[in-house]
Amino acid sequence: MENIQIYRNLQKHLNKQPVGFPGERSGSDIRLLMRHFTEEEALVAIEMSYRYEPAETIYGRAKKHGLTLEELKTKLDAMSSKMCIMQRETDGILHYCLLPLVIGMYEGMVFDMDSDYVKAYDEYAHSMQHGLSFISTEVLQMRTIPIEKSIETRHHIMQYDDIVSLIKSSDGPIFIIECTCRKRKSILHEPCLRTKRKETCMVFGDMAKLMLKYLHGRKISKDEALDIARQSQKEGLVLQTYNMQRPEVICACCSCCCEILGIHKILVNPANFWSSNFHAVIDSEKCKGCKLCIKSCQADALKFDKKKKKVSIKNNKCIGCGNCVPFCKAKALRLERNQETKIPPVDFDDLQETIMRNKPKWRLGRIIKRSLKR
Repeated sequence: MENIQIYRNLQKHLNKQPVGFPGERSGSDIRLLMRHFTEEEALVAIEMSYRYEPAETIYGRAKKHGLTLEELKTKLDAMSSKMCIMQRETDGILHYCLLPLVIGMYEGMVFDMDSDYVKAYDEYAHSMQHGLSFISTEVLQMRTIPIEKSIETRHHIMQYDDIVSLIKSSDGPIFIIECTCRKRKSILHEPCLRTKRKETCMVFGDMAKLMLKYLHGRKISKDEALDIARQSQKEGLVLQTYNMQRPEVICACCSCCCEILGIHKILVNPANFWSSNFHAVIDSEKCKGCKLCIKSCQADALKFDKKKKKVSIKNNKCIGCGNCVPFCKAKALRLERNQETKIPPVDFDDLQETIMRNKPKWRLGRIIKRSLKR
């Protein structure tokens, strides 16, 4: 029988990390952790940080559990292969760090996901405490990239807002993997309504190198990555990345499967919980009222006025994905840059440090404040 206290200690430790992992009275938090970590791995994880550290540094804290340095390295390798922690090589030395549940451990589970895991995940992830921890960070974990066809040359778009530039500038391997959310939905016998493709999420940087090492996913060329991104745009999928200038993940999301877009629909002023540098604008004089744009919008940001027979935009819901623009045959829709440009953290380290630096003591207070913001 598993030592419940070990997992409880791990839960408390993870909750002190940037995004957090709140406890649940139902025990769903512990049941989920048991799916990610063995008892011995849990003991190791308790001694780890959200900051990358070499095995020798972690060993200084973990040796009290009776492990040798070589045994610790074996555990760290096993945990990295399951992607419940991250690993990267710097100057020939391997470094390791903890991952949040989302975005992190949950996505890494895509290669071994089954109905039992889905049940354990849903019991915990749909709890109020987890939801509060996810959406209450000062800097959000994910951001929207506008689709290529919605961007005009006059925008002077930065590279981190340009899907083509992000792919072409990648200096490492690029991997394509199955979407975790769509796989979860397929296990629940709820197939995606937007796409039949399984491989839609692209991975870059350190995470791609980890997949290359452990033979996860499928390596693709830059040309194939561009083709996949354009197919996602054609199907009306929302492009979301890790909220950093050099993202390691680009997801292609839909409102029927994506957990984040699902949260968006139940929030008050949901655009305040979204990181994006653009918003949609409509020229009512040009609008023909065909409603094709409404069908393309996955954020419920467009509405049709039956009297005027025109479409208008709900600004508190628009996430600036630009999916509506190419669907408008009358060319009444366009993207405009927000007045306040959000410059994302540089990389994973910067993102985690920024979230940690601004971690709220009262999550609900920040959410209320953000909900009321105009």
